[in-house]
Order: sequence, then structure tokens, then C-alpha cells
Amino acid sequence: MRVDYRGGLAKTGVRDYCVVMTVEAIKTAIEELPDQERRRLTAWLEELEERAWDQQMAADLGPGGRGGHLLEKIDRQIDLGNVSSLADGLRSRRKA
Repeated sequence: MRVDYRGGLAKTGVRDYCVVMTVEAIKTAIEELPDQERRRLTAWLEELEERAWDQQMAADLGPGGRGGHLLEKIDRQIDLGNVSSLADGLRSRRKA
């Protein structure tokens, strides 16, 4: 969505306007929320961050992503049989 900012209002392109708030104004508004509403907002923000993280991981580890080569390396190691159980791997790390 493209947003056009003018004089404290934002035209979102769908014939509606909203007030453009600064981060400080948003923080102040959040501090004034009742506890239950602040918890609802917190839960929503956490979900938003989780979705963004999932999207970034999918992009990084997907075809052409910057982490794709790591998955290829892991696949090669598995194909060669160079694997151990998680328990064995953790045990060897503790000894080191």
C-alpha cells in the first residue's frame, strides 16, 4: 500500500485518511492504554514480529536465499552419512 503524507494526514489510496503519529506519540498512547488493551496490543505485535521472522527465514533459506548454501551443505553431509543424533551432538559439545 502506498501512503501519501500531507500535513499530518496520510492518504492510503483507498479514499481514507488517517492521522500520522510519531513514534513518541504512539508510545505515549500505548502507556495510556488499560492493561487488558495493552496486553492485546503486545500479543498482536508479537504475532506481527513472528510473521516477519518467518517470512525472512523463508526468504533466506529458500531458493536463491543467502542461507541456501548452508542447507545444501547439510544435505550433502546427510547424504554422506556424516550425521549423529542430537543427544550425541549435545554430549560432545559439553565435553569440549
